[in-house]
Amino acid sequence: MNNRSDSDFFLQLLSDEPIDSLSEDGLSLEHWAKVVAGVALKTEGPFTIGIFGGWGTGKTSILQLAKNIIDNVKQQGDIGVATVTFNAWQYEQEEIPLLPLIASIVQELDKSQKLHSKPKENIKKLRDALSFRSFFQPT
Repeated sequence: MNNRSDSDFFLQLLSDEPIDSLSEDGLSLEHWAKVVAGVALKTEGPFTIGIFGGWGTGKTSILQLAKNIIDNVKQQGDIGVATVTFNAWQYEQEEIPLLPLIASIVQELDKSQKLHSKPKENIKKLRDALSFRSFFQPT
């Protein structure tokens, strides 16, 4: 005789959604998030950080955890770091995919206003420099 019920055979599948808090960190990504956040906070820019790995290995989770760390540091003091979240897959069909990225950067800079001096003036300069026209004008 078997005393097991049907519910003993149910499997719980893990979510494919990225995490954004350490309490959900089942892949031990905290170390990598701290490395990314530390580089972003301590390295003079400009620079780019790349996270590479296979599907489901935690790339987006690392970035979200790092963003949380950076945001916590920003709350403690005035630092000149802005984090921009951009999902390139949403724009893969765009004729000029660089434009949504630039728009996301400008929007975040507008929101954070963490540029060193005269934030509004610097944002306007950035907008002018990255305007749609500038991509198509001959040099």
